[in-house]
Amino acid sequence: MLRDGVAIDQALVQVGDSGLYVLPITTPFGADEQLSRGGLVRELISKLREFFPLIILDCPPLLPVAEAREIASLADDVILVAAWRKTSESALRNAIRALPPSIAARAGVVLTRINLKKQARFAVGDASAYYDRCKEYYAA
Repeated sequence: MLRDGVAIDQALVQVGDSGLYVLPITTPFGADEQLSRGGLVRELISKLREFFPLIILDCPPLLPVAEAREIASLADDVILVAAWRKTSESALRNAIRALPPSIAARAGVVLTRINLKKQARFAVGDASAYYDRCKEYYAA
């Protein structure tokens, strides 16, 4: 779509009957290509807003990839994804500081790969403290 000008309705892929659509990257971008160059992503998001009330952009990491920060600046909100006990607090703070101030003020953080069994040992009064009683609800 960005390279060849394919229409949105031809590029979107519906996920089952869910009402969820994905716009896949079907061919890799070269090392010298930038999605944000020439306003392509801005134009794409503008077109997508005509069809969808919510658009989720899955971007590369903010700190090492400058283009990810440019794309994130086009978003209404940003959710940073951090690996539990792997991503440092300073890395998260720096990623939030790299965002435009208007977006950084509303940025959220999601922790992934939480070991609920380990977390339960340190989480007195936290919901994860009930891990042993409710572990059949969680996938390993």
